[in-house]
Amino acid sequence: IGEPPSADDDRSGTAFAGTAGDYLDRMLAAISLSRAQLLLAPLIPWRPPGDRPPSAAELTICLPFLHRLIAIVAPRRLPIMGLLPARSLLPRTNTRRRQRGEWIDVAIPGTSLVVPALPTFSAAELMKAPQNRRAAWDDLRLLRRTLDEDAGAQT
Repeated sequence: IGEPPSADDDRSGTAFAGTAGDYLDRMLAAISLSRAQLLLAPLIPWRPPGDRPPSAAELTICLPFLHRLIAIVAPRRLPIMGLLPARSLLPRTNTRRRQRGEWIDVAIPGTSLVVPALPTFSAAELMKAPQNRRAAWDDLRLLRRTLDEDAGAQT
Protein backbone atom coordinates (compact mmCIF):
# COMPACT_ATOMS: atom_id res chain seq x y z
CA ILE A 1 0.00 0.00 0.00
CA GLY A 2 1.45 3.35 -0.99
CA GLU A 3 0.84 7.06 -1.01
CA PRO A 4 -2.06 8.61 -2.96
CA PRO A 5 -1.48 8.93 -6.70
CA SER A 6 0.96 11.53 -7.99
CA ALA A 7 0.67 13.75 -11.04
CA ASP A 8 2.79 11.16 -12.92
CA ASP A 9 0.29 8.45 -11.93
CA ASP A 10 -2.59 10.59 -13.24
CA ARG A 11 -0.83 11.26 -16.56
CA SER A 12 0.13 7.62 -17.13
CA GLY A 13 -2.96 5.96 -15.69
CA THR A 14 -0.62 3.61 -13.81
CA ALA A 15 -0.07 3.36 -10.08
CA PHE A 16 3.38 4.34 -8.86
CA ALA A 17 4.63 5.82 -12.14
CA GLY A 18 7.26 8.39 -13.07
CA THR A 19 10.61 8.80 -11.38
CA ALA A 20 9.34 7.51 -8.02
CA GLY A 21 7.84 4.48 -9.78
CA ASP A 22 11.16 3.76 -11.48
CA TYR A 23 12.85 4.01 -8.09
CA LEU A 24 10.27 1.63 -6.60
CA ASP A 25 10.98 -0.84 -9.42
CA ARG A 26 14.70 -0.69 -8.60
CA MET A 27 13.95 -1.18 -4.89
CA LEU A 28 11.87 -4.27 -5.68
CA ALA A 29 14.45 -5.63 -8.13
CA ALA A 30 17.12 -5.36 -5.40
CA ILE A 31 15.19 -8.02 -3.45
CA SER A 32 14.28 -10.07 -6.55
CA LEU A 33 10.67 -8.89 -6.79
CA SER A 34 8.76 -7.24 -9.61
CA ARG A 35 5.43 -5.50 -9.97
CA ALA A 36 4.06 -8.60 -11.69
CA GLN A 37 4.47 -10.54 -8.44
CA LEU A 38 2.66 -7.97 -6.31
CA LEU A 39 -0.58 -6.07 -6.04
CA LEU A 40 0.32 -2.41 -5.67
CA ALA A 41 -2.44 -0.15 -4.40
CA PRO A 42 -2.53 3.50 -3.39
CA LEU A 43 -4.10 4.58 -0.11
CA ILE A 44 -6.85 6.38 -2.01
CA PRO A 45 -7.66 5.94 -5.72
CA TRP A 46 -7.29 9.58 -6.83
CA ARG A 47 -4.86 12.45 -6.51
CA PRO A 48 -6.24 15.24 -4.32
CA PRO A 49 -6.22 18.61 -6.13
CA GLY A 50 -2.97 20.51 -5.80
CA ASP A 51 -1.21 17.41 -4.46
CA ARG A 52 -2.56 18.21 -1.01
CA PRO A 53 -2.88 15.40 1.52
CA PRO A 54 -6.27 13.66 1.50
CA SER A 55 -8.74 15.21 3.91
CA ALA A 56 -10.14 13.27 6.83
CA ALA A 57 -13.45 13.03 4.93
CA GLU A 58 -11.71 11.59 1.86
CA LEU A 59 -9.92 9.00 3.98
CA THR A 60 -13.16 8.10 5.74
CA ILE A 61 -14.82 7.54 2.37
CA CYS A 62 -11.95 5.60 0.77
CA LEU A 63 -10.53 3.42 3.54
CA PRO A 64 -13.45 0.95 3.54
CA PHE A 65 -12.75 0.27 -0.16
CA LEU A 66 -9.06 -0.33 0.57
CA HIS A 67 -9.97 -2.57 3.52
CA ARG A 68 -12.28 -4.56 1.22
CA LEU A 69 -9.51 -4.91 -1.39
CA ILE A 70 -7.15 -6.21 1.28
CA ALA A 71 -9.83 -8.63 2.52
CA ILE A 72 -10.47 -9.94 -1.00
CA VAL A 73 -6.78 -10.41 -1.79
CA ALA A 74 -6.00 -11.71 1.73
CA PRO A 75 -2.25 -11.12 1.46
CA ARG A 76 0.11 -13.01 3.73
CA ARG A 77 2.16 -9.81 4.18
CA LEU A 78 1.37 -6.12 3.73
CA PRO A 79 4.20 -3.67 3.11
CA ILE A 80 3.02 -0.13 3.85
CA MET A 81 5.10 2.47 2.04
CA GLY A 82 4.79 6.03 3.23
CA LEU A 83 3.87 8.00 6.31
CA LEU A 84 0.23 8.69 5.42
CA PRO A 85 -0.59 5.04 4.63
CA ALA A 86 1.12 4.01 7.88
CA ARG A 87 -0.88 6.53 9.89
CA SER A 88 -4.09 5.43 8.18
CA LEU A 89 -3.65 1.66 8.45
CA LEU A 90 -1.58 0.94 11.54
CA PRO A 91 -3.08 0.80 15.01
CA ARG A 92 -3.14 4.29 16.53
CA THR A 93 -0.42 3.41 19.02
CA ASN A 94 2.07 2.82 16.20
CA THR A 95 3.75 5.16 13.78
CA ARG A 96 5.93 4.20 10.89
CA ARG A 97 8.99 5.97 12.23
CA ARG A 98 8.72 4.35 15.65
CA GLN A 99 7.76 0.89 14.36
CA ARG A 100 9.51 0.52 11.01
CA GLY A 101 11.73 -2.50 10.85
CA GLU A 102 9.22 -4.85 12.44
CA TRP A 103 6.00 -6.59 11.47
CA ILE A 104 2.86 -5.18 13.09
CA ASP A 105 -0.44 -7.07 13.02
CA VAL A 106 -3.17 -5.02 11.35
CA ALA A 107 -6.79 -6.04 11.84
CA ILE A 108 -8.81 -5.31 8.71
CA PRO A 109 -12.09 -3.67 9.80
CA GLY A 110 -15.27 -5.54 8.95
CA THR A 111 -13.43 -8.87 8.66
CA SER A 112 -11.67 -11.37 10.85
CA LEU A 113 -8.50 -10.91 8.78
CA VAL A 114 -5.31 -9.87 10.56
CA VAL A 115 -2.33 -9.20 8.29
CA PRO A 116 1.27 -8.62 9.35
CA ALA A 117 2.25 -5.20 7.98
CA LEU A 118 5.71 -3.74 7.52
CA PRO A 119 5.78 0.06 7.56
CA THR A 120 8.61 1.67 5.60
CA PHE A 121 9.41 4.67 3.44
CA SER A 122 7.86 5.36 0.04
CA ALA A 123 10.13 5.71 -2.99
CA ALA A 124 9.20 9.40 -3.27
CA GLU A 125 10.21 9.96 0.38
CA LEU A 126 13.55 8.26 -0.22
CA MET A 127 14.22 10.43 -3.25
CA LYS A 128 13.66 13.53 -1.11
CA ALA A 129 15.50 12.24 1.98
CA PRO A 130 18.32 9.91 0.94
CA GLN A 131 19.49 9.64 4.56
CA ASN A 132 16.61 7.16 5.07
CA ARG A 133 17.80 4.75 2.37
CA ARG A 134 19.77 2.54 4.77
CA ALA A 135 16.70 2.07 6.99
CA ALA A 136 14.54 1.38 3.92
CA TRP A 137 17.09 -1.16 2.69
CA ASP A 138 16.94 -2.91 6.07
CA ASP A 139 13.13 -3.04 5.71
CA LEU A 140 13.37 -4.46 2.19
CA ARG A 141 15.79 -7.15 3.35
CA LEU A 142 13.39 -8.02 6.19
CA LEU A 143 10.56 -8.28 3.64
CA ARG A 144 12.62 -10.60 1.41
CA ARG A 145 13.76 -12.75 4.34
CA THR A 146 10.19 -13.05 5.63
CA LEU A 147 8.80 -13.94 2.20
CA ASP A 148 11.47 -16.63 1.87
CA GLU A 149 10.63 -17.99 5.34
CA ASP A 150 6.92 -18.00 4.46
CA ALA A 151 7.65 -19.91 1.25
CA GLY A 152 9.77 -22.44 3.14
CA ALA A 153 7.04 -22.97 5.71
CA GLN A 154 4.51 -23.79 2.98
CA THR A 155 6.51 -26.68 1.52
